[in-house]
Amino acid sequence: MELIEPGKRWAKPIVVIVAVVLIAGLLRAPQPPLTAPPDALREPGAPAPLQGQFKAQVAPAVPPVRVEPAPLDGYQAVVVADQLALYTRAGSYTAEQVQAMAAPIVEALAYVSTRTDMQLAAPVSVVFDHREHCGLDGAAYTQKRIIMLYACPELPPRRAVNIIAHELVHQLAHDHYGPPHLQADVILSEGLATWGAGKYWLGSESDFRSFVQHNYATALLPLDSDYRAIGTIDAMNRLYYQWASLVDFVLETRGRDVFDKLYRSGRGMAPNTADYGGVLGTDLVGLQPEWQVWLNNQP
Repeated sequence: MELIEPGKRWAKPIVVIVAVVLIAGLLRAPQPPLTAPPDALREPGAPAPLQGQFKAQVAPAVPPVRVEPAPLDGYQAVVVADQLALYTRAGSYTAEQVQAMAAPIVEALAYVSTRTDMQLAAPVSVVFDHREHCGLDGAAYTQKRIIMLYACPELPPRRAVNIIAHELVHQLAHDHYGPPHLQADVILSEGLATWGAGKYWLGSESDFRSFVQHNYATALLPLDSDYRAIGTIDAMNRLYYQWASLVDFVLETRGRDVFDKLYRSGRGMAPNTADYGGVLGTDLVGLQPEWQVWLNNQP
């Protein structure tokens, strides 16, 4: 999930998610958590590589340099790498657990960056915190370059890395698209973040087309559904995976440049606020049957 700074509407969650938190003056506002289907927690498969290239309309990213992270009051800085700073506090993962997760998180960043062909413009901080209940929630504050991950020490670190992979894609999209990212249709922003996390969300499946067809084919939701209105974890799961498969569909049938243009056309972050008709030649309602035929005709 990605959260927008006060004064800008927010839109975006992930694999066991959510929270609008208070950090450096941000207002906390809880959201329903997202729990990935059990299949997504198995050993990952080998998703197909992304085809084509994004043509950014923002200044080219420069390689990030090693910097000392700004102190975060109440948090312990555990790891400072070239692109990542990892923090934790009492009640969440211990410093030793975070240290052990450093290499997998660096690996996840390299994977999602390669898969999406996007680069960080500057270092990002991953901050581990906790809630009263032992859940696993995540949120990306891309304007502040902070990823929050709420967890208790008993939760498997691998699941935390799965969530962080998704949140890192939000940061990459922010750095790549610039201001248009902050108005991106949630279908595309969460779809891209889920799609970009690839193997971290696919479990034994090879791609999101297969995942949706095998898990949700008999109970698809309308693509423009708002999971917040439905209010269930299952709905959020279905929509995130459906949206990821829609990203796959647009990339395969329309190409990378068209997807890029569609992503930039968002006007408000709610579902169905991108210019589907103008960019794809059909609105989202008309696109859904075409997408469903594609789902059911796997190669």
